[in-house]
This record gives sequence, structure tokens and C-alpha cells, in this order.
Amino acid sequence: MPFHSRFSPDKGCSVYVWHIQESVEELEALLPQVDVPVSKSQQRRKERLAVRLLLLQAGITGLAYEESGKPYLVDGPYISISHSRDWVCVALHDSRPIGIDLECFSDRMFALAQRFMNEEELSSLPHDKTVMHLAWCAKEATYKIFGDSLVDFRASMMVHPFDVTAGGGEFILQLNTDGKRLTMKYMLNTDYALVYCIL
Repeated sequence: MPFHSRFSPDKGCSVYVWHIQESVEELEALLPQVDVPVSKSQQRRKERLAVRLLLLQAGITGLAYEESGKPYLVDGPYISISHSRDWVCVALHDSRPIGIDLECFSDRMFALAQRFMNEEELSSLPHDKTVMHLAWCAKEATYKIFGDSLVDFRASMMVHPFDVTAGGGEFILQLNTDGKRLTMKYMLNTDYALVYCIL
């Protein structure tokens, strides 16, 4: 079943997840009345179609994009979108900015860690695939809210040490720009890590 799950982790917030198992044609057939921009990549086309299908599940229309590529809803709630491999998720919040990121597990995260984690994080956090994926997702989700002021992940954000809880939990990310601490909430399954933040 392609529509994977929907959950409401906080008041006013809903998260929808789609596991893409269809062809482009099969996805298009599910959206006969929705105009989705053409993509050069078949995978990108599938992701865009899956996003529209998730919004259809939510009863939401009016998806648009800023020049920066950030999505927003015309006269709708706050939105954040993420995709990794064949997984796509959409987070909505009635009244507060939200950021979400989903990342499928991969050993390449070990090689990427030094690009987005600073020396303090590398020394204080376990050299663990799950922790590194959660740290990456947390910074991506936060960046989606604040934009280019946080483009340097190593310098602008710091993930505080935490213990991973099977299934899900939360931890703290601090903005080095102003010292603000944000609560990052996460979910884990065998395929991916998912982190979201609500301002």
C-alpha cells in the first residue's frame, strides 16, 4: 500500500508518509485533475506526484514554491516536505512554522559527518549511524524553517548529546546564531530516520 502512514504528534500538526512503489504512470492516474510541473528526472517526478497525493489525503490544495524552492500553501497551513529514495513525507501545522526531514539509512553518512557536524559534536556524540542520521535530519529540518542564515550546518547549529530511544524520542538542537534551543522530535523505523521541529 503506497500511502504508508499519517500521525498527529502535536496539537495542530499532521505528518503524512508515502512509500513510492508505483510507476510515474500509476501515480499520474491517481491525480488526473492535478497539474504537476514536468521533471527531467523520473524519480523527481514520482516525488512530486507523491507529495500531491499526500496533500490530497490531507484535503489540502494550493501548493506553491518561493524562488528559493521553499514550499508554501496559498491560504493554508505551514508546510514542510522531505524525500529520500522511495519515501516522501509532508508535515503540516495549523499555526506554527514546521520543518521536517526524512533520510534513508546509508553507510555514506559516516563519510559525510565531518561536513555537517562540528568538532564538539563529533567528540560528544556516538560514532553511530542512527545518531548521525538524526543529527543530519535535525539540521535539515531546522534549515527548512530558517533558511540561508543556517546554511553552514557546522557553524550555525549544534546537536546536544542524547540517548537514542527505539521507535522515537526527542533531543535538543541549539542555534549558534542566537543560542536558542529547539526541541527536535524523531521517529525511527528499519528504513529511515525522520525528524521534525515546530517553532
